[in-house]
Amino acid sequence: FSAFPPRCTSLREISGLTGNQRFWFEQASIINRQANGIPPDPTNNQSATFILSYTDYGLAIDGRSADLQNISNAIANLVIDDVIEHSGVPSLDTILEDDISIALSQGGQTIGGWGGSFYYWDLVYTADESGNPVTVGEVILADGAEYEKFLTSAVVATIATASQNELDGGQTWSEWFEERMAGVNADAPLWVKIEILGRLRIAEETGDLTALTTSWTDPLYQDADGHPWFYAERMDQF
Repeated sequence: FSAFPPRCTSLREISGLTGNQRFWFEQASIINRQANGIPPDPTNNQSATFILSYTDYGLAIDGRSADLQNISNAIANLVIDDVIEHSGVPSLDTILEDDISIALSQGGQTIGGWGGSFYYWDLVYTADESGNPVTVGEVILADGAEYEKFLTSAVVATIATASQNELDGGQTWSEWFEERMAGVNADAPLWVKIEILGRLRIAEETGDLTALTTSWTDPLYQDADGHPWFYAERMDQF
């Protein structure tokens, strides 16, 4: 975390990170720098722009303003505290629990507005009355308002990220999403990615970012031949 050079000195000698742990630290550090006003690397800013835009819009849905700098700094401090306390990097689950804890308790977010929900959809978040594990995605899907927040925030964040990066040859937002965001190794299931893609198509066709709640049977989701906007032969892109 470049915003915390004194605190990160003790982290430099830590080795043996798993790929998932390393990915989280790399992306979180980029997000933290951008949240603290440090100019982002134009070749590696997509995750930060997506997460920060997602968080900002999710809070706006609830009528809250986002203090992205303080949220990001609080997450960084808590994770660094865990590393120093245990003389090593905690498990990815513990890191993500820290992330969610700060986002909800200090950031005022809900689980559907947590910026990591797209990527960590399958993370065990809580348990049901019988003690069975319940994932982030299952909690979101159990509440229609949370799922709507998730979808709308993902659409707005995708547009913000695509708009900040050069679109190749007149690419649309949805084409950019297909090539980049939908292709990453995110936990969000295929049908959720397709729902986001469909809503991006609606935004492109109507110019209205609020017209996002509809059915696949609605003509806005279909091409001139009545087919959905996605095609079976393109499913391997997800």
